[in-house]
Amino acid sequence: MGYFEKSKVNIIKYTSLWLGAAVIVIVLSLLLFFTKGLNWGLDFVGGTLIEYRLGKPFDNVGEIRPLLTEFNLEKTFIQKTEENGVIIRAKELSNKTREAITKKLSENFSGAELVRQEFIGPVIGAELKRAAIIATVLGLIAQVIYISVRFKPDMALAADIALIHDICLVILAFILTQKEINTPFIAILLTVVGYSINDTVVIFDRIRENLKLRPRDSRETFPELVNRSLLETLTRSVNTVLTTIIAVLVVYFLGGSAIKDFAFGLAVGIATGGYSSIFIAAPVLVLLRKREWLEEEEKLKKESISTPPSVTKVIETPQKQVNPKAPSVRRKRR
Repeated sequence: MGYFEKSKVNIIKYTSLWLGAAVIVIVLSLLLFFTKGLNWGLDFVGGTLIEYRLGKPFDNVGEIRPLLTEFNLEKTFIQKTEENGVIIRAKELSNKTREAITKKLSENFSGAELVRQEFIGPVIGAELKRAAIIATVLGLIAQVIYISVRFKPDMALAADIALIHDICLVILAFILTQKEINTPFIAILLTVVGYSINDTVVIFDRIRENLKLRPRDSRETFPELVNRSLLETLTRSVNTVLTTIIAVLVVYFLGGSAIKDFAFGLAVGIATGGYSSIFIAAPVLVLLRKREWLEEEEKLKKESISTPPSVTKVIETPQKQVNPKAPSVRRKRR
């Protein structure tokens, strides 16, 4: 039995609060996207590639990243090559900054020779951006078709509204923190989409199951049934989110600076995916079916008014009347 299954928490009662917060998140993310904007990384805007040959060997690029902290390049792309070489791909660097990097590497690796320096274009160009947007839209349409076939179209619409909230919240988090947007950001969005839809499908499946098992003479309304279904799956949702986030946080704190932004995006996406399935997808479904369950409630009220209270009739058994004037029969003595 779950922790919340027998509780009296009414999640559906505060639908206006949950949806109001969701609208604020979506509007704020769109507003900041067109005003403040995202911090696009090298994969989107291009930058400078510099290659060095160091004076002594090194094991991995983890030895070089701390040296680039003062230039804000510790999270940039660094690749080890043969013959003690290292490639650093960063945004456009001034001559002064490049000279300072060369001096820093020389002090720690007994010399650093600049092998090449060139400007590189964005890995993700305009054509690839357009293809990514088309793929995302097609993915959303495919999910609508899948959920519509497995469940009902209104459930598909509720799931997609929750999904839009999740994507907007992840984008809002990256805008506020100004973390760089590179190729891993696409993987973050795809992971969030899959995680959110999976959690929503579990909740909708329980709602459908409870609808099938509900007796015909049940006086439980649809909002009450949805709330009960949420409480029955709430333990599973909370445990899944917590265990996943714990694993992601371990990667964030121990995985190194190169993977921190990716872990940060995953943590935000997984948390909001679990939240939206409970507090957005299910309440939106209740709103979409408002006309049906209002008619259902009205019908139950009419039935309760038209049915008279049962009256127990007491039937008294008439007692035999004794005639006092009737002659008594005496037994003859022999």
